[in-house]
Amino acid sequence: MSDNPIVLDVSHPLFVKRETWLKKHLQLALDQPYISFGQVISKYDMGLYLIYDNEELLYIGMTTRPGHNRIKEIVSGFRKHTLNRKLMAQHFRGRGYTMHVLSTKNHHRDWIENGLISREEFKEVQREVNQKIKQTLRFKFYEFKFFNLEFLEHYAIATLQPLYNE
Repeated sequence: MSDNPIVLDVSHPLFVKRETWLKKHLQLALDQPYISFGQVISKYDMGLYLIYDNEELLYIGMTTRPGHNRIKEIVSGFRKHTLNRKLMAQHFRGRGYTMHVLSTKNHHRDWIENGLISREEFKEVQREVNQKIKQTLRFKFYEFKFFNLEFLEHYAIATLQPLYNE
């Protein structure tokens, strides 16, 4: 018999204990104050971050590196962070382009080379997205130094269903 049984019954004590623990830490994350981009990039701990546009939850992520490194990647361009790619795709859709999400591959080069968009338009959209992230979006950061940060991130995404998480 295994020391770590698979628990399929949600009333099982092991399931209840884990879910209670996850709920507690998710609530602690949600109780964090809103902070600006400038404040969140000063975080030097690992943890869970939540990104809002006004009151709408856009994205939940985690970082096991110093927070300031991961958060800066959001505005480092579409290749560094999923949220940046998704916000850029949203901007392009607003301009009449059909795309779900930008790829980290060189699809944008294909669009430029095939005349679908200009290099200047692509750079302009990237600037607009970065400006929105830095000036408009609000953040919550929950310092979390436990080994199972990934469990908390997945639980938070499944529970809260942010707009830009998959």
